[in-house]
Amino acid sequence: MQMKNGYIIPIFSFGMYLVDSEDIVLNAIKAGYRHFDSASSYNNEGILGGALAKVIHTKEYKRSDFFITSKIWTSAQREGSDGVRKSCEKSLTELGCGYLDLLLIHWPAPGYHVDAYKMLEVLQKEGKVRSIGISNYSISDFEELQKSNITIQPVVHQFEVSPGMYRPDTVNYFQNRDIVVCASKALKRGECFGTDDVSKAISSLASKYERTAAQVMLRWATQKQLVVISKTERASRMNENISITDFVISSQDMSLLDCLTSEEAIEERNAHEERRKLQ
Repeated sequence: MQMKNGYIIPIFSFGMYLVDSEDIVLNAIKAGYRHFDSASSYNNEGILGGALAKVIHTKEYKRSDFFITSKIWTSAQREGSDGVRKSCEKSLTELGCGYLDLLLIHWPAPGYHVDAYKMLEVLQKEGKVRSIGISNYSISDFEELQKSNITIQPVVHQFEVSPGMYRPDTVNYFQNRDIVVCASKALKRGECFGTDDVSKAISSLASKYERTAAQVMLRWATQKQLVVISKTERASRMNENISITDFVISSQDMSLLDCLTSEEAIEERNAHEERRKLQ
């Protein structure tokens, strides 16, 4: 998928949250993942960096074959420009990748995220970062950023999107501004693979299309032109999650999936996001 600055972002991203082994990353690469979603707060960027070094050292792959995303945590934002720079440079050192394809503000720390974003602009101009963006911003957070005379527009907004957590007004708001929406928790960390009504609806469609529930969820997201982040430790699941381009969910079934998110779930998620910004 092309971002508005001209760079291409792969639509399938492998999430690094809680990944504790280089073998998991190596298996993801074998499955076909080239986009890896990391963050300074995950405290495992050295694992991703070690795996990348192995495959690049063998000349099987080049650095340019991979798209690496990282994020700036709230504590670094509160340390000002120096804190943001140090966070970025630490990520670059641990990843060993020379530059970041995408650097995001992880959560918009109130009173600090605007200056932090402006430091991302500096890092992009210095060549340490190719693209910059935001994560977990509300519309009001974004509008605050827009009023601050930023010079480089965010090209990506990453936040939770899945059939179990769908806020269409927010998705449409950013897509209408030519900002790529990247769906974190695209599989809702397995919460939709249970016995509740949402899980049952997804399971029913999985049977209809002869696919896994995860494949249905991911296909729903890609049909909405989203970049999707998923994670699994099982190599077989990695292959399944990336093999979703050979079927299409009907418009009727897309509408069914659109309606699975309750107002209560949205309220809980919004409250969670406000709490996380203060951490």
